[in-house]
Amino acid sequence: MSKRYLTQAELQAEAKKIMEGEDTDDEEIQLSGSENEEDIVEVEDVDSDDGNSEGENIPTSQSNQSANQSGRRAISVLDSDDESDDNLPLSSIADHLRYIIVPKNPLMKGKNGHRWTTIEPHRQKRVPTQNIIHFVPGSKGPASLLLTPVSCFKHFFTDNILDKIVLHTNEQIVVKSASYAEKTLTISKTCKEEVIALIGLLIFSGAMKNNHLNAKKMFDPIISGNIYRATMSCDRFLFLLDCLRFDDKQTRIERKKLDPFAPIRDIWDEFIAICRSSYTPSSYTTLDEQLLSFRGRCAFRMFIPNKPAKYGIKLVMLCDVPTKYMIDAEPYLGKGTKTNGLPLSTYYIKKLTMSIHGSNRNVTMDNWFTSISVADEILQAPYKLTLVGTVRKNKAEIPPGNVGNSSTPARNIYFLF
Repeated sequence: MSKRYLTQAELQAEAKKIMEGEDTDDEEIQLSGSENEEDIVEVEDVDSDDGNSEGENIPTSQSNQSANQSGRRAISVLDSDDESDDNLPLSSIADHLRYIIVPKNPLMKGKNGHRWTTIEPHRQKRVPTQNIIHFVPGSKGPASLLLTPVSCFKHFFTDNILDKIVLHTNEQIVVKSASYAEKTLTISKTCKEEVIALIGLLIFSGAMKNNHLNAKKMFDPIISGNIYRATMSCDRFLFLLDCLRFDDKQTRIERKKLDPFAPIRDIWDEFIAICRSSYTPSSYTTLDEQLLSFRGRCAFRMFIPNKPAKYGIKLVMLCDVPTKYMIDAEPYLGKGTKTNGLPLSTYYIKKLTMSIHGSNRNVTMDNWFTSISVADEILQAPYKLTLVGTVRKNKAEIPPGNVGNSSTPARNIYFLF
């Protein structure tokens, strides 16, 4: 059966049936969504810390931001076997936000006794001060004085970061060049200016959508222009990429026993610290996952068949909604992820929102992160954050099966609590 959107008349009829406690035909109210359920399978070191599936699409960052103004957490219960709500089209979500079905019974209990109400309480008091928040997003500190692209680049890629890259890359160049009979400039040592040029070419290729091309096509003036050739030769570009290193290879084995991310950990931590300290987020943020395309050898590489890249490293990121600025990020390391006894999703929520704790900002997240217990916890000190998200229907707090006195199973019903 092909899926379609409900018309306004059909939505009103279904709402009336639920209010009156009548049965409905499940097949007549199928929502438009993705028919393909997406799974994530780790190539190596598969790990499931808290029983929650890792199979999520990269979610959108738009949600019900207005719920924060009333100090409540808005939860959407999705009646779907998909592991993520990201497959649901935005147009379908917008349609259902306009037609919120209120069950006949105003009070319901979850499978574990959690109490729900479908009636918004009458409020005669003014909105609490802590729920009236307004942060103007923008750069702060030294970053607010940067005016040119070059100065912005050097702010995030500091001399300390570049010196480490040059040092360890030259160490690898010495090893690689030993196997060449003829010593040419192509296999010579690099310098800070050349590393800046290399990183600049990689950023430029992404901006121009050339990063899917092989090196020969990137350096072909007919296909990609003359910018690549004017910077360095194709052979030099490939040689530098092959020798690019970010840590001391002599001590890497010992460090990897404690941290699988050791080959780039020092530079990563310094870069993320600059990201956090250089920007003031707005009142609304989003916690998301992104698959960074990568097909090299890596113990925590992921395989997501429904993604264009399919293979890559999964990064969990906290981003600002209006500007899409990355505030904080943390890689998923499989078994190497140290959560200090917390469920994996809860660990990422608490760690990545650390820079905005106590600010009463709103965080939007998908159903892999969202749970009732987390929503209750981060509302309190020291976190003091509000949450907008969706909850999987198999959670213990969700009312089982029927809604109110109706025999109709719960579908896309939005609760406020």
